[in-house]
Amino acid sequence: GVCIRMGNKILVYRRGSIGDAIVSIPALNYLRGNNPHDEFRILTNQPVMERAAPLETIFGDNPICDGIFTMNRGGGSYSELRDIRDKIRNWSPSRLVYLSEPSSSLKLIREYVFFRSCGIHRFTALPIGGKLRTYRKMANMRWEPEYERLLRAVSNETNCTADWKYEINPKNYEQAANIISSWTGKELYIALSIGAKLPDKDWGDKNWDLSLKRLASINSSLGIMAIGSVEERERSATLLANWPGPVINLCGQTPPLISALVMKDAEFYLGHDSGPMHLAA
Repeated sequence: GVCIRMGNKILVYRRGSIGDAIVSIPALNYLRGNNPHDEFRILTNQPVMERAAPLETIFGDNPICDGIFTMNRGGGSYSELRDIRDKIRNWSPSRLVYLSEPSSSLKLIREYVFFRSCGIHRFTALPIGGKLRTYRKMANMRWEPEYERLLRAVSNETNCTADWKYEINPKNYEQAANIISSWTGKELYIALSIGAKLPDKDWGDKNWDLSLKRLASINSSLGIMAIGSVEERERSATLLANWPGPVINLCGQTPPLISALVMKDAEFYLGHDSGPMHLAA
């Protein structure tokens, strides 16, 4: 049934695709946990790269939020922005939580003007000062991960424990199990994804071929599950054509959540920084 919340209406601004959605989970859980009666909706965008899955594939139809407004790539035309503005104004949120990667100063001003035109007057985590625009240096000489920066932005705490709880519909587990039920490699397999939104992240066919040959020399009976977009299906099939073990090519066949579930028993994930990598994690 529909959950009717009687508290405030909170608009959460989060641009991006799969990875951006996943690193936002602890901050969203913090907001939901501390404001259980409030209604949360997310304002996001269609990913700039067409192959990237939109944020809605992770948060749509999930109790972590109560609805999603989606802008076109780059914000869209003036009339499209006006339509989104009118929808937000009609919903009438009392506060905006800025849960996105900080924009440039000029773009941040434009965003602020847009949010004010939506009728919003209260802001949380708006990255105006350096504290919310930079990453803290950790004791191990590394920088804090994005999920910690977002959690720090909404909680005002430096050591807030991340809650990665994410509810998945049991029907999705059943669908994932059915997909691999008859695959001979399901007992021992790895997950693999060759694609990337950005060309400079692509390993190239030569490097993939070398990696697969090295892997085959270690365990040639290992199963390989290929995950990715429909555009990557043919290339994945070509690269895996000579793999001696069982192969299942799910590129373009499974939505992101189902992809995550079919990968959950893999020995490891082989690939670069991409949406499937975040799903595997």
